[in-house]
Amino acid sequence: MRFEKAGFENCFFEEVVIKAGEKKELTCNFKPKEKKDYLANCILFIKTVPEGASIYIGENDTKNSTPYTFKQLTPGSYEIIFKKKYYKPKRIKLNLKQGEVSRPEPVLLEPDFAKINIDSLPEKAMVMFDKKNMGTTPLKLPMVEPGQHTLTLSAPLYYAFEEIFNLKTGDAIDKTFELKPAHGSLVVTVKPDDAMISIDGKERAAG
Repeated sequence: MRFEKAGFENCFFEEVVIKAGEKKELTCNFKPKEKKDYLANCILFIKTVPEGASIYIGENDTKNSTPYTFKQLTPGSYEIIFKKKYYKPKRIKLNLKQGEVSRPEPVLLEPDFAKINIDSLPEKAMVMFDKKNMGTTPLKLPMVEPGQHTLTLSAPLYYAFEEIFNLKTGDAIDKTFELKPAHGSLVVTVKPDDAMISIDGKERAAG
């Protein structure tokens, strides 16, 4: 059995048994509902350029990314950290007042990457970058993390080429690599001219 009253917690009686001719009185002690002052909380609209940065409050990962709206922040001081691959972490400090709706300017993230444009002679060489197949030349890698990286180029009938890069933020490398041939040439003269030639078991017509 349940009794309700506006502004109060519901009053319950799990089981009431009334026998024939019996008179029973029930007393409900309604307790006022706890008042939640939602207006005391703060709202924070937050953006970054570029978008998609992970949001940390202090060292705690909120599991959210920009743009994002925090709707139930308690008043106080906050250190907010933004993290995004290929960009430097960014920290800001905010002081939110009771009931405040805060819309700070978008946070500009500082790039932390290098760029590499790769070509080769001959073209269409396979590109391995840090042991990952990236495709064939010509190739552009517009965002590469700073640090040491290994580039390997290979093509049929050419020796593989390898170079180690130590990249810094802002580096822009544009290079064409010439691979050394791993093949030779053979000139065969036969008489009569229409003779068939066999090289490595494969027949070829002379001339």
